[in-house]
Amino acid sequence: MKISEFSVKHSLLVNLISVFILNAGFYTLFIYQIKREAFPEVSFDMVVVNTVYPGSPPEEIEKLVTVPIEKELKGIDGIEEMSSASLENASNILIKINQDVKDKGKVVDDIKQAVDRVQDLPAEAEEPLVTEITSGEIPVLQVALSGDLSEEKLQEYAEQLGDILEDIPGVSSVSRKGWRDREVWVEVDP
Repeated sequence: MKISEFSVKHSLLVNLISVFILNAGFYTLFIYQIKREAFPEVSFDMVVVNTVYPGSPPEEIEKLVTVPIEKELKGIDGIEEMSSASLENASNILIKINQDVKDKGKVVDDIKQAVDRVQDLPAEAEEPLVTEITSGEIPVLQVALSGDLSEEKLQEYAEQLGDILEDIPGVSSVSRKGWRDREVWVEVDP
C-alpha cells in the first residue's frame, strides 16, 4: 500500500497528525520563545594570545616572551595546533582548539590560566591578552570614506558617521582604520 492510498483511506488520521504537528510548532514558537538571530555568534575554535613589548626586536621578543608562553601552553589538553609570530614590538600566538573536545570553554579557561602562570616576562612587556575568536569579533559592515575633500573634513565626517553608527541598537563597537593623528609642526625662527 502506497502512502497516497493510505492517506486517502485514513484521511481523519492524516488530518489529526497534521493538526498535531502544526500545534506543536506554534506551541514551540510562541511558548518557548525560540531564540532567533540574524547574525548568530559562532566560535571558530581559535584563541589568540597577544603580548606587546614596546621597543624590542623580533629576536628578543621570541626569546623573552613567545617561548615562555608557548612552554606553559604545551601542557594543555585540547590544543590541536599552535603557531606563533614574533614581530617587532609584539608577540602573537594562534591556538587552534581540537574539534573533538567536549568543553571548549574549559580549554579557553585553561589557556588563560596558563598564560597567567607565566612569571618571567620582561617588566616592560604589557600583560598578555587572551582572546577567543568568534564571529562577533569580525566586522559586519565596513565603510570607506573618500572624496575630493581635505583630510580634516573627511575625518570630521568619519567621526559623525561613527557616532551615528554607535547609536544604532545592537552595534557593539565602531573602529577606525587608516586614521592619521594630527601633527603640529613648529618652525623656530633662528
